[in-house]
Amino acid sequence: MPPYLPAAVLQHEHAPLLDTLRRILVALVDGSLDVAQAGHLLLREQLLDHAGREERDLLPHLPPDARWPARVYIAEHHHIATLLLDAAERVNGHPAYVGDAETRLRLLDAHHVLRHVLEHHFAREEQGLFVEVREDQCPPAGSATVSRGFPPSPAQGPGGGDHVG
Repeated sequence: MPPYLPAAVLQHEHAPLLDTLRRILVALVDGSLDVAQAGHLLLREQLLDHAGREERDLLPHLPPDARWPARVYIAEHHHIATLLLDAAERVNGHPAYVGDAETRLRLLDAHHVLRHVLEHHFAREEQGLFVEVREDQCPPAGSATVSRGFPPSPAQGPGGGDHVG
């Protein structure tokens, strides 16, 4: 089994994460809000796992003279989580299919900032975090995931689940 290289693995996940968001956007254009809602749940789960591994496996090993301190990455994880939750909440409450173009456009626009911030965050990681952390300092695969970035999903309620600190 090849060694676990967290930065390489996490960087490789960026394209599939953006693809999940793209599929949500396509579903919104199509008016298939049930597909968009399922996509939100999948993207939240993927981002929760991704951010948790970054915070556990890489951020503790970020050198003191790093381009961006760990708190910047953690703050962005919080911001992305909030944007995703806000975008998902705008879709909730609509029927499974919406034919009205104005409603579809409004829902699509609600995802614009999320896409921009997510792309910017990934670029920051690729220019900073992933090149500044030495892979030989990172833990082996299989450690428990802890994420500070994502609040509980609406289904879990305010006290439940994934959010730590």
